[in-house]
Amino acid sequence: MDIETVRKISEVARLHLTEDELEQLTSEMDELLGHFKSVQDIKPSKPGHAKESHYMHDLKNAMRDDSVVACDPEQAEAIRNEFTKRDGRYLTAPKSIK
Repeated sequence: MDIETVRKISEVARLHLTEDELEQLTSEMDELLGHFKSVQDIKPSKPGHAKESHYMHDLKNAMRDDSVVACDPEQAEAIRNEFTKRDGRYLTAPKSIK
């Protein structure tokens, strides 16, 4: 990755970087992309087992039952007081993206 690409990425992300930071990030991005490249180059050990190579372990998602827990009324009111606007029973916050 070249410094101009990193400069464009930083502009899109609205990051104000110095030339030294741009050079450092260029080096770090090259290293990071090299790691991704090495992962892409991994081939399954047996032909036809490509689907199995997506999972490196036998872990599965563990689902749990959600339960409602009572909230301390004083703490709930303190949180509500942090909001300046309300819409009925809902609390509203200003948009963070323009």
